[in-house]
Amino acid sequence: QTVNDLVAYIRSHEKPFVLNSKEADEPLVFTYESSHDLDTTVDKLRASASAYNFRVYPSRTLFEGLGANTEEDNKQVVLRFCNFKNMQRFLKLDPRLGVILPCRATVLEDEQGKVSIVIENYLHAIKRFNNEQMNIEAEELIQSMKEMIEEAVW
Repeated sequence: QTVNDLVAYIRSHEKPFVLNSKEADEPLVFTYESSHDLDTTVDKLRASASAYNFRVYPSRTLFEGLGANTEEDNKQVVLRFCNFKNMQRFLKLDPRLGVILPCRATVLEDEQGKVSIVIENYLHAIKRFNNEQMNIEAEELIQSMKEMIEEAVW
């Protein structure tokens, strides 16, 4: 009972999470158009991720392993990558961040053959931890991911 009372007391002092106007204007995802076909975009994104010191994991289709693979599924590739130095810094700040790691980018091809890359804006998830150092680390991570993708689609 003492532990429960202590937890209740500590939680009563939590500040409610509120997005400021700058954060509210931040997009949930960043989308980049590629002038290359799907396979070339995935290959260029892999090479760019490696150049930015990310370890690249095997890519897979969006719904791989969740049932029958359709032709449409092959037009949605998820590329997962991780910079272990960044990951260690995040996990030292808060081990709960492991649920959003590694980073990922989704490469999509629409019906007209237009290819785009979509990445999550991790700032929205990380802001909820109310840790200014994590916010700084997340901004640096997002910036390097944006640069990596811009290099891949260039």
